[in-house]
Amino acid sequence: MKKKKSKRINYKIVALISLIVALGFTSYFAIFAGTNRRVDIGAYTYWYGMLNPNYEVPLDRKFDSFLWYASINQSFDKNFGENLKKDNKKLQLAWEPGFSGNNFNPSDYTLKKISQGVHDNDIRRWAKELKEYGEVVYFRPMSEMNGNWVTWSGTTNSNKPEDYVPAWIHIKNIFEEESANNVLFVWAVNHKSVPDTKANAIKVYYPGNQYVDVIGLNGYNFGEPDISFERLFRNSYKESVKLSKGKKPIIIAETGCYNSPDKPRWIDNMSKTLKNKFKRVTQVYWFNADKEKEWSIDHPKEALVSFKNMMDYLR
Repeated sequence: MKKKKSKRINYKIVALISLIVALGFTSYFAIFAGTNRRVDIGAYTYWYGMLNPNYEVPLDRKFDSFLWYASINQSFDKNFGENLKKDNKKLQLAWEPGFSGNNFNPSDYTLKKISQGVHDNDIRRWAKELKEYGEVVYFRPMSEMNGNWVTWSGTTNSNKPEDYVPAWIHIKNIFEEESANNVLFVWAVNHKSVPDTKANAIKVYYPGNQYVDVIGLNGYNFGEPDISFERLFRNSYKESVKLSKGKKPIIIAETGCYNSPDKPRWIDNMSKTLKNKFKRVTQVYWFNADKEKEWSIDHPKEALVSFKNMMDYLR
């Protein structure tokens, strides 16, 4: 028993060191000292995995980090990883326990089946692949679990909210067993629960500080002109600080604003909020693509100016 406990303590220490290195000593300690700190800016774009070198051209600036998505049955793309290294970018990996491709049966990927070990081979393979990659990875498994649009939600696919934490801990323990110490576990929620019920509250899904390295928040403005960035994230930010007892860094793991004349002003508010109010936030990731809405930073063109100003202001 003592030996097992010692292993867990060593993993925590190594994970903490990885986090400090990833954030930078100055940024990490500035979070808890309340002093000025840098906020890294990352993005998702459809084409980066296809080696399109032009997605940063409109900005005339470099992103610090990149967001990518992968399913449990896929493998980590080594060429993609090498290109990130060459570009000196951090990686946030949104990892989804569902089959990528045809013949996907959601019932094969319930939370209970994950915690019962049905998918251990794939989980362990991912731990080994990310360990081999060697760079710090912000690993975001099963995010937005408090929303009813994902199969790992506590309210869909025959799951219950209380099934989530055992599944999370099971995944985390496998990564520990493989000594994937460069992998930082990002527990990320949607900014509000859907359905908004007591049983589906954000706090129900928190596994505890010992199983979380970083807290992530996801949220978008789909078309409400009176919803500022601050208002969108205010409650979930406060809840995250409370849940972690102020001991975990926070990232805005996904965000974006619909294409409208209000978009530049929305970005301006994001910049000021991150600098002056959400002081535990260390990274923000913009969903830079035309998907549910036209989220791209250069639509409209005036938004691009605001985004450039934000990059200069926060870094």
